[in-house]
Amino acid sequence: MCSLDANTIAALAACVAALIAVIAAIISIWQTRFTTRVQVLLQRDSSWMSDALRSTRRKAAAALLQDEPTTDVDRVLDFFETVAGIFVKHHVLPDQWARHTFYWSAVCYWSKSRDYIETVRQRQTEHRAWEDLCSLMPHWIATEGGSPPTPKDIDDFLADECHA
Repeated sequence: MCSLDANTIAALAACVAALIAVIAAIISIWQTRFTTRVQVLLQRDSSWMSDALRSTRRKAAAALLQDEPTTDVDRVLDFFETVAGIFVKHHVLPDQWARHTFYWSAVCYWSKSRDYIETVRQRQTEHRAWEDLCSLMPHWIATEGGSPPTPKDIDDFLADECHA
């Protein structure tokens, strides 16, 4: 039989306490990260639904339907670039959460803007414009079944945006 003296018991107790502290710290970090992610998603969604961005979206949708992109289109694409480049790319938001929240809007605006994006990217100072958005959209489309929305789907979505 093994005899435990007071020093051995104290050492074991210290090890158990340290292990419990590490587990508690890991749980706390996980909870903080999860809460931050939820807050970021809700803030992005709130921004997307805000009166100011709704107004910009209406103008952008109308401009795209007329094949005359304006700075309003830039602002909408910038919104999605922020989601793609800062929040998804750097794992602040899980891809699935961002995709679930913004997929249809993002893919419709991106699809209708592709020629415009290429025109802007031909400028020497803008060759990386909306780079992260352009990288993310094919992945999202593939994940959602592989078929992008049809031109009619896109135009219907943009027509709805004009009245939102």
